[in-house]
Parts: sequence; C-alpha cells; structure tokens
Amino acid sequence: MFTEQETFDTVVSYLRKQGGPALERDGTTKDSVCLYLTDDGKSCAGGCLIPPALYKKAFEGSPVNAYTEVGILVKKLGHNIQLVRQLQRCHDSAVNRTPENTWNDSFEEHLKRVASGRATGVPLIYVVPFNYNKCGPHGDFGGSVK
Repeated sequence: MFTEQETFDTVVSYLRKQGGPALERDGTTKDSVCLYLTDDGKSCAGGCLIPPALYKKAFEGSPVNAYTEVGILVKKLGHNIQLVRQLQRCHDSAVNRTPENTWNDSFEEHLKRVASGRATGVPLIYVVPFNYNKCGPHGDFGGSVK
C-alpha cells in the first residue's frame, strides 16, 4: 500500500522527467487523445503506475475509478484511486487547455490544486520544480562564484 504522498511523488517525478503528456495524435486533425501508454513509451499519470506486464490496450479510453478494469488494477497495486484520478485530470487538463509548449506550466498549476487537498481531502507536499533554463551558464542564477 502506498501513501498518498508516495503516489503523488511517483507520478509527479515521472511526468516531470518525461517532459510532456502521453498523447496519440489524430493524423487528420489537431485533436489528440491522452493514453495510458503510447507507442513511443510515454505514460499518463495513471499509466506510469502500471507495470508494463500488466498494461492492456483495453485500458485506453477508460478513466481510473472503482468501476473500470484499470481503476481496479491501480487500487490493487496499492494506490488511492481518487488521487490517481485527480492526477490523471491534471495530465489531461493541461493537454486540453494549453498549447503543447506550455504543458509543463499548466500541469504544475493543476498539481498545486491537487496538493492543496481540496479535491481528495488529503493535503500533500508540493515541491516546486527546479528550472535549469533560469540558471546562468555555470548553474549560478546569474551571479558568480569567487
């Protein structure tokens, strides 16, 4: 059984490292669909908690909840499905409401809301990500080391 903080930290760390959403693009439109696992190995918030050996293509299109096969699996793996569903919404909402180049910023804003505990009743610790792009050429934030 994972604590809510462990689940939150696992998903946040995975998606930050991945650097963007898990999408399948429709070749004829600008529409995209969020996936648990993409052909190029990216995962969504729920998908990154599922070991590859347990993944099924049938999970796609189903939300994480108590009544779906994917939700039942996530719960059996020891995760709070209400929290995973909120994290999945962070992933999907960031995709659906922002241009792709600002996905990370939108995702972080959604994470702050989940961490507040309003939706799940469980407040979590949210750690602001380190932005390497704002560092100087030697990792110094614009100052110098003497």
